[in-house]
Amino acid sequence: MCEMLLFNGLTLNMKETNMIKFCINHLLNNQQKCPTDNYLIKEVTNIRFLGLELDNMNWKNRVAKILLKLSKACYAVRAMYSFTSLNMLKMIYFA
Repeated sequence: MCEMLLFNGLTLNMKETNMIKFCINHLLNNQQKCPTDNYLIKEVTNIRFLGLELDNMNWKNRVAKILLKLSKACYAVRAMYSFTSLNMLKMIYFA
C-alpha cells in the first residue's frame, strides 16, 4: 500500500487513518507501517465513513444501535399511552 502511495505522490494523514481487516482469522498480526515516518496504522473493529458504518462482520454494534432506537420508541409509545387515542399511538409507533 505504501509503495502505491509513494509512486503516485500521495500522502496520508496518519492521525486520522484507520485500518479494518475483513478476514475469517482475526489472529493474523500484520500491521501496516508506512516507510516515510514509520507510523503504525491503527487497526479498528468498526468505522463510520460518510454515514456508512463498516465493521468486521460483527453484529454486536448493529444490534446495540438498533436496541437503543427501539427502546426510545417503546418509551415514547408507553409515555403517551395514557394521554392519547389508539390512532395517535399508531401514528407515533409508525413514525
